[in-house]
Amino acid sequence: MRDVVCDTLNPEKLFILPISFALFVFLISILGGIPIIFYRLEIVTESIFLSLPLFLGLYRSKRIRPLRSVQNKSKWSVLRAPKKMLIAFFALAFLFIVLLLIGKTGAHVLTPWNVVHPFALWVVLILTIIVLWSIFSPMKRHGVLVLLIVYSFVLHAYIPITYDGGFGGDRWRHIASEKYLLTGEVYTPSLIGEKEIPLKTIAGVTVPEVFIAGNKSSYAPQWILTIFTHQMTGISLEGVDQWLVPLVWFWLIILCVYEISRFLFQDQRWRLFLTFIPITFFPYQVYGGITIPVGFGQLSFLFILWAWLRYVSIGDKKSKYFGLIAILLGYFHYILHFLLSIILAILALIQRSISKRKKSIDAIILIVSIVLLAALIPLLEQVFGLSWFTESLASPESIFQGLADAFGRITNLVGYTHYGSHIGQGNFLYEASRLPTSRVSFLRWPYWPLAISLIIYGTSAIGFWSVLRKKANEAWRCVSAFLVVLSLSYFVSWFVMDGYRTLARRLDLSIALFVSFLFVYGCYSIMGQMSKITVVNKVAPSKMLIVLMIAGVSFATTSTFASGPILDRVTKSEYLASQYIWEKIQNDTEYCVVANTWPLLGLEAASGRTIIGGGFPVYKEYAQPERVKIFETLSKYPTQELFLQALSATEAQRCVYMTEFRFINSRVLAETENLLGPPEKQIGEVFIWIYDRFTI
Repeated sequence: MRDVVCDTLNPEKLFILPISFALFVFLISILGGIPIIFYRLEIVTESIFLSLPLFLGLYRSKRIRPLRSVQNKSKWSVLRAPKKMLIAFFALAFLFIVLLLIGKTGAHVLTPWNVVHPFALWVVLILTIIVLWSIFSPMKRHGVLVLLIVYSFVLHAYIPITYDGGFGGDRWRHIASEKYLLTGEVYTPSLIGEKEIPLKTIAGVTVPEVFIAGNKSSYAPQWILTIFTHQMTGISLEGVDQWLVPLVWFWLIILCVYEISRFLFQDQRWRLFLTFIPITFFPYQVYGGITIPVGFGQLSFLFILWAWLRYVSIGDKKSKYFGLIAILLGYFHYILHFLLSIILAILALIQRSISKRKKSIDAIILIVSIVLLAALIPLLEQVFGLSWFTESLASPESIFQGLADAFGRITNLVGYTHYGSHIGQGNFLYEASRLPTSRVSFLRWPYWPLAISLIIYGTSAIGFWSVLRKKANEAWRCVSAFLVVLSLSYFVSWFVMDGYRTLARRLDLSIALFVSFLFVYGCYSIMGQMSKITVVNKVAPSKMLIVLMIAGVSFATTSTFASGPILDRVTKSEYLASQYIWEKIQNDTEYCVVANTWPLLGLEAASGRTIIGGGFPVYKEYAQPERVKIFETLSKYPTQELFLQALSATEAQRCVYMTEFRFINSRVLAETENLLGPPEKQIGEVFIWIYDRFTI
């Protein structure tokens, strides 16, 4: 694996081992996921597929190129970083972790900032200032990278440490699937092991559904890696899921982005600054703290981006072959990143081709290619029924309104609705258009998101314009073209189409990454122009500008960090209650559980996908109108008729009712006890009753 990494990606010598390890893990997850996509978790087939990476050890490069050394000298190393500052950094990092541990809770909270001490955000602000100060100091790059990695761990630890019992809802569906796979059963749709192969017709062509079941192929690598880690360490699936991505993300994101920066900047300080900046954007804060497939897929996409930017920059054919092979394997990884890899490869090949010819028609070729590639994701959503074009939304008036809405969302000039059922579709910088009520004084002004969004996106626009206007290198042109494709795809899907927007809603990580790159280039362009101004009071303008930039970016990072996540969760008591319910009714032939949506996710995990949605019918995008209506009515006016409706909808013989104090008042509790008797079980704030049609 070392020779493959050196020959195709050529990282710095110090990074070869961790990068090789990361690539090996990704390869294991992809190859190990293939058997469960088409068949099931079975030791013989898994052994065959997992032995394939061992053959990479036979690869020997005929020419391992010398790894490039990078000079630490830079005209932008204008600040001093005394040892006391570094001591303070590690002390504050430790203090932040302690504050998270103190705030750790298994109770119901919508945001970690409800329980974490407000001083923690002051700590984040100071830590950010120290890291940025070190970047623009003479400190050696490896020392700065160590600070960046520690800083990354500190910021991404706030979710797995604070949320005792886990964060979000998707986690429980994945744990449920992993438990189901461990039983050795076939996970439908499949190609082998089912009595009848499920088929699906797409665009008039009928194929086995497994070939187009994007959710299964997207999730399989994470499932198999979680299962392997669980089996090798003995740690519970819940425990592995809590820390799997966070423990890989915090260091790998730093190393990969730093290596990518080598093709974008020659100056060492700006490379380090670019390595830091993605953390300023909320998606890169939250997805690095949770284990879900889109975050896992984003890490693998960074390797593909690395390879193609290397090819665009120096024309290395082995990097191109690496990128092409990664695309083929990407079919068995996260489907969105498979599509993004195809788009990136096409743009890179076009950019490399036109950079050699430099003909007048090249600009037209690139523009046409961008438009066609931008249509790929919306068209696929249309074909697969994920979103659809409507005449009303495609009218000129609606498109103009969509542009206005998009501008309002990006700049936070116009508020937007935040739905608590998933990580909010913000403006790629913030989680929500308004910060949660903060106990920290410097974040209480409600217009900070507006001001900061305008500055950051305005600077990114300057960076984009600078790429077009100046003779930026080919890597920057490829980055800019790719961002245009992503932005157009996102706009069309969100503002010209209607539907679920399954692919487009997951573009936030990639869009945030490329916007952050252009933000850095915008800062670089502005600094380059402003530093030419005559020295004022014998203080170099570059030093004053850098101090100002550090202050602004530090505040922006703290502000975005405080903006979320804002999301419901399965509490520790709810999961314990779900485990109790599963023990009580696991021998039933049909299941009926009336409860709020979130604890039912815990029940799905506890039962290993045996009970999904409480046993009620599940429609598109997990909609369950019957269950929701019954639960909401029971929370106000409990009657026996409602339980009979639940039994009718599920065809079960008995029904479990699970609720909490936050859903009912004392009157409803008394009426429920009059109807069903005392609770069968109370776990924390959770009440459990069992309604049996033959005993009541």
